[in-house]
Amino acid sequence: MNIYALLLTVLLLLTGCTAGENAIVEEETEAEQVNTDLTGLPEYAALAEEIDLEAFAAEIEKDDKEDRIIFFSSGSGEQLYKSTYTKEEGRLQITSLTDEQIVFDEVLSP
Repeated sequence: MNIYALLLTVLLLLTGCTAGENAIVEEETEAEQVNTDLTGLPEYAALAEEIDLEAFAAEIEKDDKEDRIIFFSSGSGEQLYKSTYTKEEGRLQITSLTDEQIVFDEVLSP
């Protein structure tokens, strides 16, 4: 009877260790999504001109056939800028979230 209790304990410990490893992998995947490579986007040049892209983490919140929304956060995780790119008309709007001011609003040339 004691050997079954020991086997059950070992099994539960191993199961717990496996769940922890999965959590670490999920955290790394989320971090990769936050530090998104923006260089291939049509709005990249305008973003780089208005925002210090190396100082902020970029997270694409939405990217569908109509528009793309990106939030830029500080090292502490505070969202400081929001960019909205409307694909059909090529309009980029960048908003400073600290004072709710639009810092850029133009139609980009193709």
